Amino acid sequence: MEDRGTPINKRPVLGYRNLNLFKLFRLVHKLGGFDNIESGAVWKQVYQDLGIPVLNSAAGYNVKCAYKKYLYGFEDYCTSANIEFKMALPEKIASKSCKDYEKDVKKHEETEQNVKEIKVDIEEKDNETAVIKQQAKSTENDYERKDHDNSSSLENKKCFQESHSDQENELRIIKREDEANMECKEDEKNKDLENQNTILETEEREKSNHGPIKEEDEDEDEEVEEEEEEEEK
Repeated sequence: MEDRGTPINKRPVLGYRNLNLFKLFRLVHKLGGFDNIESGAVWKQVYQDLGIPVLNSAAGYNVKCAYKKYLYGFEDYCTSANIEFKMALPEKIASKSCKDYEKDVKKHEETEQNVKEIKVDIEEKDNETAVIKQQAKSTENDYERKDHDNSSSLENKKCFQESHSDQENELRIIKREDEANMECKEDEKNKDLENQNTILETEEREKSNHGPIKEEDEDEDEEVEEEEEEEEK
């Protein structure tokens, strides 16, 4: 790499993890080399076989670019110099051709897609359940508010009735007091009238008693005058 002018000065990183170049070279070499892998699904599977979690849809493209940057020159050199490496991989991978490998990758992708769809359905159901719960909670709150409003209105009505009854009682008491005062005034008037009547009656009686006494006095005066006149004669 240094002879070609492309030295590796920093540790290679892929998917925020350290990239194992030996493992990557072994996987690609077993699949026939860089030029024999054309499917992006195969590159994505290589990415997963490296033990790096797939973070986005560009995983296959990213591992392909990393191989081309760090290992393609080394592979080209080994091919031109007829250098062969004995790098045994597990039989499950080594015994399969690229087509079979692509089929497995497609099946794996379909399974992942089905799992994603199931997860989406579960999330949608959870969201629907949450919405239903929220609606039920809001209806419960509405019922509680209505009950509270009804109870408060009943309390207000009771208070109004009590205040109204208190006012009626006060009015009744005032009316009774007024009636009692009127009766007292009438009694006083009647007493005054009775007193006046008694006074008048007493005056009339006195007058009636003094009348005949005056007549007797007058008769006596006349008799005295007649006697005086006779004496003078």
